[in-house]
Amino acid sequence: MHDPVAVRMRGIAKTYRLHGSLGDQLIDVLGLEHLGIRTRHPSKEFSALRDISLDIPAGERIGIIGRNGAGKTTLLKLICGNFAPSRGSIQVNGTVQALMNMGLGFHPEYTGRENVEAALLYNGLDRGEYLKAVEQIIEFCELGEFLDQPFKTYSLGMQARLMFAAATAVKPDILIVDEILGAGDAYFVAKSKRRIQTLINSGCTLLLVSHSMEQILEMCSRVVWLDQGKIRMQGEAFLVVKAYEEFVHGSVDGTSTPGRWNGENGSAGLQEADARKLSGAVSPIGGNGGQHPPHLQQPAFRPNGDPIDLPDVSFAAGREYRFEASGGISR
Repeated sequence: MHDPVAVRMRGIAKTYRLHGSLGDQLIDVLGLEHLGIRTRHPSKEFSALRDISLDIPAGERIGIIGRNGAGKTTLLKLICGNFAPSRGSIQVNGTVQALMNMGLGFHPEYTGRENVEAALLYNGLDRGEYLKAVEQIIEFCELGEFLDQPFKTYSLGMQARLMFAAATAVKPDILIVDEILGAGDAYFVAKSKRRIQTLINSGCTLLLVSHSMEQILEMCSRVVWLDQGKIRMQGEAFLVVKAYEEFVHGSVDGTSTPGRWNGENGSAGLQEADARKLSGAVSPIGGNGGQHPPHLQQPAFRPNGDPIDLPDVSFAAGREYRFEASGGISR
């Protein structure tokens, strides 16, 4: 029976050992301390992920957000199988295709065409499928004569186009995209979104990491917010993005504290019901006495072409910029 869950995590933790020098790291990796060779500086431990339990349904569009160092890339590398967790269990059902580090897996001295051909050889395609995939990649990336130039001469945008085309030419069960869409121009981003939508419609599971909240809202139905290696909030895309943006902007301008959204009961953090409750408790503009930071307004759009119902705004309200919504006012 087909498992409805693409990725299942239970109690995942990942701890890195930090060393004072490369020599100390080599001694630790090779276990030379047992031979009496000591490191110059004691190692330290850093917990990149702590107690992550998460189910990602097959065919879902999941956005992963958080500040730099929150553990997003570590989480994706565990799903890819690049390394094992320090504690806990992870089950991945299906093939994984990852677009993470720019240029990763592509040889800088090979031409774009040679890199594409090498990448497709690992997918076990027969000759007909292989030739068709090569043709589709060449057509999608639109590199023209640059396709036969060394990969190292490409700009970041050109590299992103070629890598994205190669990764999505063969439909994976799980597609991971980590910030790579931000390297392209508006034309490439729009074209890539259409390709991703086609993959999603065919049953592919999408995991998207991005610092662009507009991109997250447009392409994802649910969002997981990571903070300091833990899941701080997960749920409907807009509610999580709304809480995250208020947290980030409030921390910068001093209107809120970093602990505002922490779960008091030691659980995984703020959930959807809590977000809705907090969102409805905020006063209109000018009526909060400066005690509560303003909540972001619920926008009059929905991602992925869902039907919308635009509210009527009176002329007077428009003149005064008082666009209030059930979730609070717009920043």
